[in-house]
Amino acid sequence: MPTELPGPRTGPPRSRERIDRTLARMVGLFGFVFAVLSIPVLNDAAHTLKPEWGRGIAIALFGSILLALISSLLDRGVRPAMGLVACVFVVTLALWPFAVRSPTAALGTQPWLWYIVIVAIAAAAISFSTVWAAVYAVGVPVVFAVLRVMPAGGGADVLHAVLDAG
Repeated sequence: MPTELPGPRTGPPRSRERIDRTLARMVGLFGFVFAVLSIPVLNDAAHTLKPEWGRGIAIALFGSILLALISSLLDRGVRPAMGLVACVFVVTLALWPFAVRSPTAALGTQPWLWYIVIVAIAAAAISFSTVWAAVYAVGVPVVFAVLRVMPAGGGADVLHAVLDAG
């Protein structure tokens, strides 16, 4: 008796695919909301940033978040778009000390990137494999805590830097 191979799936999407799609849309939507909510903080901190660096960082980060939102709503290119958000955020953290006018200008302030940390971690969870997402979820807050202790990150004491990063 010959056995037939199953044909293409024609029913509703499997539950795992549905969950992944829903999570991606939630990350895209809430990431966009968090980005919008960080704009007043960015405007308040604008005097501490070099204009060309500050604008460039904001455009790159907000642009990648907007792209992730659009791709999640269209259900096309979600993983690359979320990966872009995660990577742009790491680059933004690395460039932050160069974006500050002077180390003393940022003392006592908190980088507006604090509002976007969780968005970047969620984007990494959508985009990266489990191991790399876990490394990202631990590594990025550590980098943010180091940034907070530096004068360019506000010169926070270690306890506050750890609390801000977590």
